Amino acid sequence: MVEFLRSEQLTPPKPVTRGAVGKGEGSVETSFERGALILRDEDGAKFRLSWEGSGSEERERALPAGDYVLTGYRILRRDDAGVEWHVSATAQSMTKVKVKAGRTVEVEIDPSIRMGKHYKNGRVGMLIRGEHHSGLSIYKEGKRIPIGYKLTTRAGKEYAAGPMKYG
Repeated sequence: MVEFLRSEQLTPPKPVTRGAVGKGEGSVETSFERGALILRDEDGAKFRLSWEGSGSEERERALPAGDYVLTGYRILRRDDAGVEWHVSATAQSMTKVKVKAGRTVEVEIDPSIRMGKHYKNGRVGMLIRGEHHSGLSIYKEGKRIPIGYKLTTRAGKEYAAGPMKYG
């Protein structure tokens, strides 16, 4: 694993935090206030458009005109007590995004979390999904939260319970 991580096979996405649109570029906006999008272009290059730090008030992020695919997103929010929560989702292809020179495109992300379960051969499985069936993890203060489960008989007797591993 460490060898793979050090190899050239793993290239981080190019960060995009500026909104100034140059020649041959368009801009991308998103429906959430704080977070990030991961887009992949037709050549396989990945771009991380961020609205997380300073300058996140500026809503537009500049990208070269072209066709992109949304492969990931991260949405950050604080609850009423000020605790930081975020969800991170990934998939090979969630939706297509066409960036046109001189134009702005909005990428709408549904912040809903969809959960499902299945039980087969004595094993419990859980699906936690985001936009377009993407795999999703939920974090509180930077740590993935455990998702508990309880399996009961029809009579209500507990058969199995515990934290579910996911993400």
